Amino acid sequence: FCDSNSNSSRAGSSSSSSSSSSKQQDKMTDKPVLTYFDIEGLGECIRLAFTLNEVDFEDVRVDFKSEWPALKEKTPYGQLPTLKVGDKTFAQSLAILMWAGKQGNGKAYPQEDMKKFEIDQALMLIEDFAKAWTPAAYLPMRPSKFGYPDDFAETKEGKETIKALREKFVEEQIPLFCEKFVSMIKESGGFLCSSDEPTIADFHLLPKIRNFQRGILDHVPTTCLDKFEDINAYRDRVMSHPKIKEWYAAHPDKNANA
Repeated sequence: FCDSNSNSSRAGSSSSSSSSSSKQQDKMTDKPVLTYFDIEGLGECIRLAFTLNEVDFEDVRVDFKSEWPALKEKTPYGQLPTLKVGDKTFAQSLAILMWAGKQGNGKAYPQEDMKKFEIDQALMLIEDFAKAWTPAAYLPMRPSKFGYPDDFAETKEGKETIKALREKFVEEQIPLFCEKFVSMIKESGGFLCSSDEPTIADFHLLPKIRNFQRGILDHVPTTCLDKFEDINAYRDRVMSHPKIKEWYAAHPDKNANA
């Protein structure tokens, strides 16, 4: 063994490690850049998580017609949202939301084991809610994905099928899931998983509730949630949180019709 070479090697390794660590820290001090369309959709939950956690982020909003076609092939999976952190770009909205929830003060996604378990459970239930809506939501836009011709939505049969799907969702799935959400809210004493602060679970659900009440979805009346008083009270509770209220005051809903 040669101590002089070993020490030199260690010194070089230490210097390299320090330099690498410094570069890593520099990257993490850059503002995360969230890129999504100028709608709530799958991006709003991430915006709200950053807002509650007091994380300064860049909110890039892409025009669907003029900007998205050229940008699509540059994204990891041909989808938005994406989040750029340092020099790396990430995709998948739920993964981004979970990462965002842990940043800053971390309030949006507490990491205590059982509390995190509870929040993850709520996230998966909300995902089930979103999946139940998917056929009714996307059949008008992407009929070929459901085994129909590209022009199916313009045909009489297509219009009747879409109407039936959406009316069935409103009649059956909304009450089913609202019952589950209300049970969680009552058990927690205010929000889905907490009595005092919203979490990423609430931010995942809130835009979906708002979307069904906008009046922009054919065959989904703005009154579809009127009979669920606990859900409407919950929506107002999340939106009245000082940080969230401030966010919506600065970013009014362009699609609101209710």
